[in-house]
Amino acid sequence: MKQIFENWKRYLIEDMYEPKTITFDFDNTIMMTRPDEDWGQVVDGPNEDVIEIMRDHKQKNHRVIVVTSRMKANETGGPYDPDHPAYMPSVAEYLEKQNIVVDQIIFTNGNLKVDKLIEIGSDLHFDDDEEELDAADKKGIKTVQIRNPHYAKVPQKGQ
Repeated sequence: MKQIFENWKRYLIEDMYEPKTITFDFDNTIMMTRPDEDWGQVVDGPNEDVIEIMRDHKQKNHRVIVVTSRMKANETGGPYDPDHPAYMPSVAEYLEKQNIVVDQIIFTNGNLKVDKLIEIGSDLHFDDDEEELDAADKKGIKTVQIRNPHYAKVPQKGQ
């Protein structure tokens, strides 16, 4: 009986200190954008609240992973010079500029993220896309919805 108790205690302690995997979407979760009359969409700046959460998880030795539906082949920063208003930085470039340390960047190349989230064992996922959040929720992954005020749906009166 004592051996069972000791094994159970060791299991609980190991589980308690096992690093968690926390995943973050990139566009409109870490890097915010806004509509622009001339260029369609431009970078609005970093989401400081999310970045603080990322840093907090890194400090706790959790795995912090960016999972984006961006196309990896397009990660060149786009057709514009970096000082152009419509320039969209690559994920790695933006993370470096904001001094954000992550364990990995995963590109789903336009596919839903849920299969990758399951594969890497995501314990918690931050995203702005309701379809992505719904798919993750259905598979039992805890989620946090991030809202970009420039794109968030405003409820109509009476809703």
